[in-house]
Amino acid sequence: MGGLSHSLWVEKYRPTDLSTYIGNEHLREKVGVYLESGDVPHLLLYGRAGTGKTTLAKIIVKNIDCDYLYINASDENKVDDVRNKVKTFASSVGFRDLKVLILDECDYLTPNAQAALRNLMETFSKHCRFILTCNYVERIIDPIQSRCQPYKIVPPSRKDVAKQMVHILDTEEVSYELDDVALIVNAGYPDIRRVINSAQRQV
Repeated sequence: MGGLSHSLWVEKYRPTDLSTYIGNEHLREKVGVYLESGDVPHLLLYGRAGTGKTTLAKIIVKNIDCDYLYINASDENKVDDVRNKVKTFASSVGFRDLKVLILDECDYLTPNAQAALRNLMETFSKHCRFILTCNYVERIIDPIQSRCQPYKIVPPSRKDVAKQMVHILDTEEVSYELDDVALIVNAGYPDIRRVINSAQRQV
């Protein structure tokens, strides 16, 4: 491969709507209904790292009329962190009727923090929705799981990941051999983020 790169491809080419989101066809219709209605239930998106959980959550909030906040629970996983940030956002006056909070990697939350989150989900459910993502759904307490619509995010096929990788390389005007693309995809699959980052490092 050969060429120049100036920004992170994994962010530059992150899908922004369902038409550019690869894989998980079983969810497209359901998520499409949410987008058409302009509302969404509490969601729990779970599955392996790098398979599109956070991307799907961001597609939802960017395509409905809502105020939203993103929190990475691996950075802020204590009771006070969760209670203060969530309560401040959920109770504040917003520009839109609906608020959505994305809590990424929520399996990093301590049990006490999860208990606090459960109470906040109940308190603010009228105007605030929660989209939770995690790698290990078994680490999420049952009371939270029961309040969410759970969806397992499965990795797209190797073929679809390879097509996306070729699209990125073509767009970036990077020369490549298809055998090299196949090697990179196979080495990083099913973690799409790892595949894209690996390809960019070799440019």
